[in-house]
Amino acid sequence: MQHIKSVAAMAAAMAAASLSYPVRATIGNTVWRGFIEPELGASVPGEGRVEVSIRDADQLQRVLTNIEQLNLVNQIPESDGLSLLFEVPQPNDPAAAEAAARAAAAEAAAAEAAAKQAAEKAAAEEAARQAAGGKKKS
Repeated sequence: MQHIKSVAAMAAAMAAASLSYPVRATIGNTVWRGFIEPELGASVPGEGRVEVSIRDADQLQRVLTNIEQLNLVNQIPESDGLSLLFEVPQPNDPAAAEAAARAAAAEAAAAEAAAKQAAEKAAAEEAARQAAGGKKKS
């Protein structure tokens, strides 16, 4: 199964496998506590998985955003927590499979860079809040 982090990665994987919406996917959870993904109303048990059906690209984007926000709000590292898993059948076209693999790798790199940037921004904002709070007390 591939971890899907964006609509672009999902579209590339679906095109390579010649699939169309609605698609079946799995929301996986690697932490001990359960979560509810609000767009689909899916209750994901702690350290469990739940099968879901995604009807279109708009719904996929909302699900991915919800998963990202749930992980961020609960301060769960990107490698843990909730993730959307999509099983990609092996396509008959090797070029399409290679394109899907490249798209998934590029998406993973972009997600890692975005997470790093968000962490740096949060740290800078916290440092600014602490500095501002310290100045007011003087």
